[in-house]
Amino acid sequence: MATPNPTDQNFWGYVDDEAEKGGGSGVNFGQLNITPSRYIQWTENVPSDVTPEVFATLPTKEKSLELMFAVDVQGMNPSLTWTYERRLRPGDKDWHKTLKPSLITLLGEDAMSKGAYSATLSSLVGKYVEVNDVPQQKAPEFNTIQFVRIFNSKEECFAAYKERFPDTDSGGAATPAAAPLSVPSNYQPDAWAAMIPAIKEALKTQSVPEVATAYQVDIPFIAEVRAQG
Repeated sequence: MATPNPTDQNFWGYVDDEAEKGGGSGVNFGQLNITPSRYIQWTENVPSDVTPEVFATLPTKEKSLELMFAVDVQGMNPSLTWTYERRLRPGDKDWHKTLKPSLITLLGEDAMSKGAYSATLSSLVGKYVEVNDVPQQKAPEFNTIQFVRIFNSKEECFAAYKERFPDTDSGGAATPAAAPLSVPSNYQPDAWAAMIPAIKEALKTQSVPEVATAYQVDIPFIAEVRAQG
């Protein structure tokens, strides 16, 4: 899967505000990515796309953030030619009626309480998950994402996938050797490799953003370490 986080790391800061503004099924397994798909400005009820820089300057009531939730299903079955993707705006009906309750079931009320949304979602980037594709609240002819399970590793996810789809040819998806980790520009490869055990230990008690801050690297590098177990 591509780097499991967007270049613009600042979008996480908008999730908490957005989520509080109000506003057929299938199952998929794989590594989760969450990125901003649209930065929207509202002018007299008319939406227009703006850059992240402009979005950051707008009053909360004049902007909306749309997120892309993507699950890398090819990681479970390389023969698949598509990636599961669903767009959702924090604070809309699908957020409150579908996505949020599903994460409360898995992570508890505190994880999806006011002010905690951004930390919770950013901590899920790079995780292996099972999600349902379920009808939207307002437009049931279209689907949205519902979380079912969050796995501790790719291997655990793959085992659940094979249990759900025992007759599917995975092409050995879960068995290849782990890909080499990316190296941040402010580290030499050997120095970064030496840091990995300590980073993995820190991830047992700290969130991905917290560890990224401690090691002075962007979130995707830490998410990649966690994803490889």
